[in-house]
Amino acid sequence: EALEKAEGNQAAAAEILKISPTALRGRIKTIRKFANKISTKKSNAVLIRLNKALKGRRAGKRERLLMLPKFTEETIQALEETEGSKVMAVERLKIILSGLDYRIKRIKEMALKLKTKESKAVLKRLNKALKGKMAGKRPLRMPRHTKETIEALEKAEGNKSEAAIILNISYMGIVEGIKTIQNRARELNTNESNATLGRLNEALKGQKAGKTVPIMPRKRKVTGRLPSGLPKYTKPTIEALEKSEGNQTAGAESLGISIPGLRYRIRRIEKAAEKFKNKETKTALAKLKKALKGKMAGKRPLKY
Repeated sequence: EALEKAEGNQAAAAEILKISPTALRGRIKTIRKFANKISTKKSNAVLIRLNKALKGRRAGKRERLLMLPKFTEETIQALEETEGSKVMAVERLKIILSGLDYRIKRIKEMALKLKTKESKAVLKRLNKALKGKMAGKRPLRMPRHTKETIEALEKAEGNKSEAAIILNISYMGIVEGIKTIQNRARELNTNESNATLGRLNEALKGQKAGKTVPIMPRKRKVTGRLPSGLPKYTKPTIEALEKSEGNQTAGAESLGISIPGLRYRIRRIEKAAEKFKNKETKTALAKLKKALKGKMAGKRPLKY
């Protein structure tokens, strides 16, 4: 039936059946094989019909069945629901803006090529959707920082200073953020925005609201160092140099770093040993100097 409809064109028939042309050829082969094997009146009639369908006027031609793209309905529906706003339609379809423009272009092109009642109706519907009252306008939305601001205020029990520290912003930054949320919620005046405004006002009425809360200064963490003051990479660096008998090229290779990277590590270990003078640093420095004086120091390692 698909081949008859496509007038013998296998590419078009494959599109009707929603399969690949290879899969269609496989089907034709199987039908022929079984029809020849069974060899009954019915199977012979099927084979004749198949051969006739394959000899249609479009057989062997490199052309596809003209039809509207698969995404036509969902694209128009998204534009209708968002009253012509492409920005909002893009969000619903989970595609980028240029992707939506491409879809609209393809639908229009195919509708004009087909020139059928259905395609004309689709084109009319698409143009109508694109002329909606939100067309070309930037839709109003709640600010991006709304959720995190309210959550920080709830956590800080209404205290703006504490909430500002949680968000890692200034006090004025949170004051301005609250003002923006309130103004936008009143502007939108939807059930969702009103609920958000209610939640914000509730958070601002917390137990600590308006109180000056003493905040402990943050302790700066020293990362990448051992208790002795040496860098964390001290041990593997010295071991690599000992193993390579002082050869920096081979040492860098075994550590999976560059030669300048290894030299930087050596300098950092030496500086740390000078700064933090204790048993561990003295031992590490002695081991490092000994490793650097190995018999392969300064030599180019032999390779295959």
